[in-house]
Amino acid sequence: MSGLHASLSCLFGREEWVPAANQAVGCGEFRPDVEEEQIADEKLSCYNCRYRRWAADGICCLAGQS
Repeated sequence: MSGLHASLSCLFGREEWVPAANQAVGCGEFRPDVEEEQIADEKLSCYNCRYRRWAADGICCLAGQS
């Protein structure tokens, strides 16, 4: 898989669907990614956020970073 961010600490592992959805519901930074990039069944999920980046061990949140 290309585009991995190995230096970032990850928020969720590769399949933590419920915690990622719960986190997104309370997140003021959540912005939906383009539909083609969304992978979770729940619309509000960190896995569907435009600020989510894939890393070797899960997803990282880049919201609020320059």
